[in-house]
Amino acid sequence: MQRLQLLGVWERSCQLVISLHNDLVNQLHTDLGQRLSKSVIAVSSHLANCYETKPLCESSLNAANGALGELQVHIEQAHEHNLLPLATTHNWLQEVKTLRNQVEQLLAQCHQLSPSNQSA
Repeated sequence: MQRLQLLGVWERSCQLVISLHNDLVNQLHTDLGQRLSKSVIAVSSHLANCYETKPLCESSLNAANGALGELQVHIEQAHEHNLLPLATTHNWLQEVKTLRNQVEQLLAQCHQLSPSNQSA
């Protein structure tokens, strides 16, 4: 079940990569565009790395969560620099919030399943 949830979160993060790159195609060469691109790809990359390890890799989930925080900051900066319309900014920030909640749920499941918690 946990791997299926992770796959769903990863797929959702990939959709955000596609959306970001489609909407910012003309700004990807800028410094802020590069930072947005790097952050959003890092989220999917960390989630993919987590999927390949057994049991789910807590450090990769934490890294994905951190990349989502970084992405949030870059989205807010892009809006402040008029690279993003308000509607796009709102949609992306909402998606980042949803992804963070999902990653945090996976982290909570990892803590419940960890051997140190099972022996208590």
